[in-house]
Amino acid sequence: MNPQLSDSALVERSYVLSCVLKPEYLQSEVRPSFFENVVYKNVYARLIDYKSKGTQWDLTLLYMTFPTNTPERDFLGATEDELVSEPLINTYAEKIKDNYRKRVALESMDEILLECGYHDPYKFQLRLQEKLQLIEPEKTVHDSKRIVNNISDYLEQQKNLDFKISGIETGFLKFNQMFHGFQPSKLYVLAARPSMGKSALMMNFAVNAARIGKSVYIHCLEESLNSFTCRVLSFLSGINNEQIQKGQFANSQWPLLVQHMDELARMKLHINDKANASAAEVCEAIRALNYRQKIDIVFIDHIQDLRKTKDSWHQDTSEACALFKGLAKDLKIPVIIISQLNRGVESRNDKHPMLSDLKESGDIEQKADAVIFIYRDDYYNPNSALPGITDITIAKNRDGRVGTFNLMWNPEVMRFRD
Repeated sequence: MNPQLSDSALVERSYVLSCVLKPEYLQSEVRPSFFENVVYKNVYARLIDYKSKGTQWDLTLLYMTFPTNTPERDFLGATEDELVSEPLINTYAEKIKDNYRKRVALESMDEILLECGYHDPYKFQLRLQEKLQLIEPEKTVHDSKRIVNNISDYLEQQKNLDFKISGIETGFLKFNQMFHGFQPSKLYVLAARPSMGKSALMMNFAVNAARIGKSVYIHCLEESLNSFTCRVLSFLSGINNEQIQKGQFANSQWPLLVQHMDELARMKLHINDKANASAAEVCEAIRALNYRQKIDIVFIDHIQDLRKTKDSWHQDTSEACALFKGLAKDLKIPVIIISQLNRGVESRNDKHPMLSDLKESGDIEQKADAVIFIYRDDYYNPNSALPGITDITIAKNRDGRVGTFNLMWNPEVMRFRD
């Protein structure tokens, strides 16, 4: 190890040497442009070129491809048989990509400063997103061999699940059966008329995921941070939500609240309560956080409260759905958005929601991978024989079954249960 090299150069050196000595270590998604050191960049570019042509190499053959008295030949000539261990090669590859991202971020900041005279955060995020997307194209275009290898691995994993879910735990048996958990790259729409409990069910999903260690992002466009947090504490503690909101809980309940505040503090739960945000701003905030800390699942409550930027609701909704679907695919995470239903439901005798009841239904229905409706008979019929019984209808499910099942709703503690 050369102590005169910077940390990033040491990582690049070890990675390149390992790829020289063990060709199977080379990863096509790590590009020569990611390297800061010119010598390592040139040697790695030669390796990438050889791999693309199917040319085999070893240290000697590679050494002879560079002219005499060049730094590349000096570097290879001084190489010792030092290898990064196989389990760590991915770590080295990620460090190289991370160092590249940092350099791109600094370059983007300098460019925005020159253009605007100050560091405009939104322009910086967009510029950085555009540049970093150049890292991924080789991952998004797959040849037949890679496709077959991927599906073979996937089917083997699915076969060995032994009834375990493959996505993110929802906390509800029927949801897990319908969706196999919330799946990466999928856009889910949870829709209902007001006061049906759609925001509460979203909160149940979010906290259930956070309780098993998932990093959860929630954008509350309508509700304040304190109000949402009180609902979470009611869900966790079983203490009446209204009492918590008004500070009217008993002194004897303080220890229980403190216990669950400690539990909440340990969760990887990220809540943004900025109102009047556009869909683009919401996506930019999520991407910015994900750049610093990986996000596993996103919830947005709700799409009709986004700031309008177009001439019509139809255009805004269409753009928002496209942005959220793109976010799910780019970050490879589930995105769940809440949507209102139009008032056409109220004019029917049967008030169970249908896909045509979605506001701007064409765009939402088209972009969504799954549409979930909530209906409670006791909302319309106070003397209902089914108090608390909630119909959950999976009206669209691109990769599975549709149908209806029931959950029990307890509004006092903001909790749904099987």
